[in-house]
Amino acid sequence: MALSRRPVPDLANCTRFKGGTCARCREACPAGALAIDDGLILDTGRCRACGACVAACPAEALHHDAARDLLRTISQLMDRREVVMACFAVAATSTEALRLNGCLSCLGVESLIHIAALEVGELRLVHGDCAACALGDGGRMFELALEACEQLLDGVANRTAFSPTRGARRTGQAASPALSRRGFLGLIGSGLRPRSGEADNALGPVRAQGRQAPPAQRMSLHCDLRRLKPAAGGPARVPAAGLELRGDCQACAACARICPTGALEFTGQGGEFRLGFTAWKCIDCGLCRTACRAGCLVRLPAGLAALLEEGAVPLANGRLGTCKRCRAQTAVLDPAGYCPLCSGRFGVAERA
Repeated sequence: MALSRRPVPDLANCTRFKGGTCARCREACPAGALAIDDGLILDTGRCRACGACVAACPAEALHHDAARDLLRTISQLMDRREVVMACFAVAATSTEALRLNGCLSCLGVESLIHIAALEVGELRLVHGDCAACALGDGGRMFELALEACEQLLDGVANRTAFSPTRGARRTGQAASPALSRRGFLGLIGSGLRPRSGEADNALGPVRAQGRQAPPAQRMSLHCDLRRLKPAAGGPARVPAAGLELRGDCQACAACARICPTGALEFTGQGGEFRLGFTAWKCIDCGLCRTACRAGCLVRLPAGLAALLEEGAVPLANGRLGTCKRCRAQTAVLDPAGYCPLCSGRFGVAERA
């Protein structure tokens, strides 16, 4: 039995349709099968089903079975001292090898870090001639993920060894490669059932609120890193950013309302407000800076320490006042008692 392996869009999570400019999926696609200017459109005739776009998307706006199924299978193996896994373009090295239902590039850094947290002694990743492969992306996204993983795990004791190994290419191309017998039994044991298929239609623009919670892969990365306890230094090497407030926050809460992951939290009660920021939840979409009318949010590079910190840090706090015209609460009132919107855009103060 074979699993469906074509990426499935989830537009409610796509930051592109909330005013963002992200194009990571399109840039990662080796076949030019994704168009995002007029809506997320997947050309199923050109799609190689490699999953590189899914590994590139930090918002989980695209889904692919391969990485998820592999992680569930590995987590159920009784002996994890050595795991052999082959990509879908090469022949299985043995009956015990797990078959990845996609290109190695569908394994983002989050998947590799999770494998390390599962305490796999060695993960042998068998691949073919990636540069000549017409099925994947030439291993480009996988190389970036492996490099980021190596950096994040630097200094971790008893770390997993990732061993890319050249194998023989498969003859021919199956329409939908299957998992190994062990892998499939692992899925059955976990209660997971293969999907029978997904819609192939092109998808137009959708503007939905979606969730305001960290993507599951980002939450997993945060928990795995805290468990592995790497040395907190160097760049994060995943889509992430820090924030700093420069200027007067108006307490409009627009940044917190538009944040798709809940990295920004605004509370206002009892005449006081607080704006907090949780760095590990941030996927560097930039929506908060676009929404800030005062332009006081400034992006900072994120380090590994940001992915390890647990709670929110305060960016702004202060007193709230009430605008004389619109009755909105704000932290900034002009001398006449009007909020920036009323006094600036409508010129109320001048006409009063």
